[in-house]
Amino acid sequence: MARPSFPHLMHKLWVDYVALNPDADKIHDLLSPNQQVVNDHIALRTLDHPDINIFVLAQFFEKYGFVEQDTYNFTEKKLKAKYYQHPTETSWPKIFISQLILAEFPTKVQKLLTDKVAQIPANKLKTERLLYAGRLWSCTYDEYLALANVSEYAAWWAALGFHANHFTILVNSLKTKGGDSINIEQVNQSLKLVGYKLNAHGGEIKGSEQDRLLQSSTLAYQKKMPFNDGMYKIPTCYYEFAQRFSDEDGQQFDGFVPNSADKIFQSTDRNQ
Repeated sequence: MARPSFPHLMHKLWVDYVALNPDADKIHDLLSPNQQVVNDHIALRTLDHPDINIFVLAQFFEKYGFVEQDTYNFTEKKLKAKYYQHPTETSWPKIFISQLILAEFPTKVQKLLTDKVAQIPANKLKTERLLYAGRLWSCTYDEYLALANVSEYAAWWAALGFHANHFTILVNSLKTKGGDSINIEQVNQSLKLVGYKLNAHGGEIKGSEQDRLLQSSTLAYQKKMPFNDGMYKIPTCYYEFAQRFSDEDGQQFDGFVPNSADKIFQSTDRNQ
């Protein structure tokens, strides 16, 4: 039996992601026909529960050689995140994993979420299939709405579970048919011309050249999802776009800008 590989894992994550966001394939083809799109990073969401926290999810990437690079705190959203990067496989995307800080929420919310963790079958926690396993617990639409009134992030996780909530096109890799470079403003304009809506929280483009990172994203695809009490349309996954800049020494910035990432999180909010 062949050993699992990181490209195989990425394929599984992509197939799962596109099932929740079918626009991703169309956007991929729109922005880079007949070209290989470079994936800057993927992002996953979880809770800081010991069974499923950042370190639990990260181990499935660390076995392929990924190394922790930096930690970010999002005080208002009660989130913490880390990103991981492979030291030599430069074509592999960065991995951004965030988690909800349970202790900062009311006891009732903590119990609702930890009860869902308790429903996860033990065998599901042992392999990398956890990363695209979806929801492994019961959830009603009323629970989703109750959580959303406290935390959109908590509601998204409770309703959908484990998926890559977004993939990210590295804008630097895109070219026109004539071979010219494309910037993030051109990407946004191309998307809007065919009807895609962008996350406008903090402006359609987050960050600055001084930050050495510009980011934008579509709004999450709205899809009917199964709850224990019926099918309801909710925001699922979105596509992100990142343009990176180099410093005076020609070193490209590989990290993230917390203030920009904070706004990108809102791509899955209900009030979009």
